[in-house]
Amino acid sequence: SLQLGGRNMANTAFVLLEDDRVLVSYDGGRPHELNPATAEMATAVGKNSEWQGTMPSWMGWLMPHPFKMVMSTAHPAADGNTLFTIEYNTEILGNGTWTRICRWDGDGPMDSWKLVDPFGRDVGIEQSVHQIAVSEDFIVICDTAFTVEIEDMFGGDANHPQSPDTVMWV
Repeated sequence: SLQLGGRNMANTAFVLLEDDRVLVSYDGGRPHELNPATAEMATAVGKNSEWQGTMPSWMGWLMPHPFKMVMSTAHPAADGNTLFTIEYNTEILGNGTWTRICRWDGDGPMDSWKLVDPFGRDVGIEQSVHQIAVSEDFIVICDTAFTVEIEDMFGGDANHPQSPDTVMWV
């Protein structure tokens, strides 16, 4: 929306936490918790201010939307009552690529960490992170074939080839 910003359909996956809490998620937005008795939205994961959003900061004066466009994973992972997800940015309008691992314990603010490679450089997602996985010691992030084509967002012709490679970050 030109007035409100990015939409979040939260329509892709259900994530169940151990204490019978239910979350729904979407590639293009932050996860939301549902009331399991009524299926009504209870809360969004993290405050809006805790999510960075994909648009470059210099565009804030041009588009001061209350709802940021957020790139996340459609299938976050739960460990007990803790949700693990990510937020990332692909190269859009000169905004550099970056990736953050986010952890939410279901109460209060999110914790997040910037993901860097062994040389200290920001990890950039080239395509999309549709799903992540967690184990006792690792978080697995897969950069898989699905690219966001900015031309498509503005009604233009978008038909770029997807990469045949899948990059995994552990």
